Amino acid sequence: MSKCVRGSLSCRVRPFFCFRLSSGGREFFSDVFRSYTSGNKPLTCGDGISGSGNYTYTWYAGDVKEEGLQGSEVVVTPVTTITYTVVIADEIENKIATATITVIPKTYELDVPEDFTFTTEHVGYQAVSGNRFVIRNSGNVDVTNIAVSLSDTNAFTMDAANMQDGLAVNESTSFTIVPKDDLAAGNYSVTVTITGDVGVMKSFVVRFTVEDHVYESIVTEPTCTTKGYITHRCTICGDTYTDSETEMLPHVY
Repeated sequence: MSKCVRGSLSCRVRPFFCFRLSSGGREFFSDVFRSYTSGNKPLTCGDGISGSGNYTYTWYAGDVKEEGLQGSEVVVTPVTTITYTVVIADEIENKIATATITVIPKTYELDVPEDFTFTTEHVGYQAVSGNRFVIRNSGNVDVTNIAVSLSDTNAFTMDAANMQDGLAVNESTSFTIVPKDDLAAGNYSVTVTITGDVGVMKSFVVRFTVEDHVYESIVTEPTCTTKGYITHRCTICGDTYTDSETEMLPHVY
């Protein structure tokens, strides 16, 4: 059985032989399972202790021997999580020890809202309340240089004054979008794009509909003292106008 001696930063694997596996200053000892988030820092095997100094290193990705990984120091940048094993052998003294480490790729990821639709309003509507949209860092490393933009500003305004431009893992920030006042009847939409470093880009769509008047017609027939006309009344808001005026009828004595 291997026994890790933490005080001396070493791990005994078989009598009188041990070594260290490290990355970026973090130590991983023989036969001790650890994981870390990959980067450009190498995996390094420290010197064997009590060995002859004549060592060979064999690296495995999962169960597959990696011929491209040679020597005591290697750089790995997997795109999926992979467990690496290194076998170090002292060929003179015929001693072997192993260490295993799981390398987790860096994941730059932002969770953004799904498409959003404001409540439909009627022409002549009062000011609409803005909606707050939340961004969360759902990756495993910090994301910086975060920015948000609208595809156009014809129908919507955005307030991102208090939005953070960098997020640690699981951290969130937000911004607000609101439709403009007094928009004409129609369907409006805008694409919201969120970007960050290392190619992070997400988008979603915000929609808003302003419905037009829906009129019913009321006919007022002419008389010999008043003209006739048609009154058009909106069944939603009560707005009215008149047209189609007709002449008064002649008197009948």
